Amino acid sequence: MPVQQVPMEKRQGPRVAVKLPVRVKVFGAVADEDGELIQGYTLNLSELGVAFVLPKFFPVGSFLQVSIDLPTPFTTIPLKGQVIWATKLNVFAIKPSDMAIGVGFNDVDADDLTTLHRFIRRTIRKGGRAL
Repeated sequence: MPVQQVPMEKRQGPRVAVKLPVRVKVFGAVADEDGELIQGYTLNLSELGVAFVLPKFFPVGSFLQVSIDLPTPFTTIPLKGQVIWATKLNVFAIKPSDMAIGVGFNDVDADDLTTLHRFIRRTIRKGGRAL
């Protein structure tokens, strides 16, 4: 299966490097036959999108439901988005079959957007690495 990539667009707004649990469910024609939630972890997060690692490939353009487990005092937030880029991790990765995937969020609920904003700002204030 070939890996599809698209050039990274200019990022808007702060993005933080953060490793958080993430669960992904696919919508549409590429949906997992078992309908299972696929677990992985985030690489970075912004109000506009997220990059994460999963043990499964999803083509550019796939629509995903992404649940990100933010730490206390925040909560798990469900977000919908579309795959913007995907690439196989190199052979030196812990699991060489893992994929790094970038998703741009669509139709974010106002409360979830506020939660994301507060989490990102708090992470930066506490010394988190902004990208």
